[in-house]
Amino acid sequence: MGLIRKRLRTPELKMIFLVGGGESKTNLVYGYLNSRVSKPLLNAFVEKISCIPELEILETSYVEELVEDNIYSPFPQVRFTERPDVVVAGLLEGKIVVMVDGTGTMMLCPGLFIELFQSSEDYYQRTVLSSLIRLLRIFAFFIALLLPSMYIALTTFHPELIPTRENIVRKSNFIRRYKGVIRELIYRSYEHSKTSIT
Repeated sequence: MGLIRKRLRTPELKMIFLVGGGESKTNLVYGYLNSRVSKPLLNAFVEKISCIPELEILETSYVEELVEDNIYSPFPQVRFTERPDVVVAGLLEGKIVVMVDGTGTMMLCPGLFIELFQSSEDYYQRTVLSSLIRLLRIFAFFIALLLPSMYIALTTFHPELIPTRENIVRKSNFIRRYKGVIRELIYRSYEHSKTSIT
């Protein structure tokens, strides 16, 4: 909490302390920027966590179960991080942060699907470069999602569309010319898939 306050030296940063119930009596804090947070979002969040004084809260994921809108959604509805700079960026975007005593993981609410393509290093690079890298991540996501199913569909229902050995030899000049570009795209997408897990 001190690292967040050190980066956001404004009276608009509000931190509300709660104590979990049961035997653990775990302390937790939720915070927001009063000037940035959506009031309906804040009211809905406060209503959802109003039962915390009666529950055992041991970790941040216990709070996640309370604030989820749809428990059957395959997509995350909150975002977890251990980095205070990511939390500060989230607060500046109007999000709510939840911290539980004894855990280093902080939870940002609400979490958006497009944030899964963000990396914490995006905030430290130029806008054009980080936007291009994010577009590359989205492109790699769709390739990973669609390419295997397209290959199975082609091999199962239209095997005549798979290139023969003669066609591959003819097109090998194209591949040789752009091999460096293709290799760089694959390397960058692999590199950013490793670093975006924060």
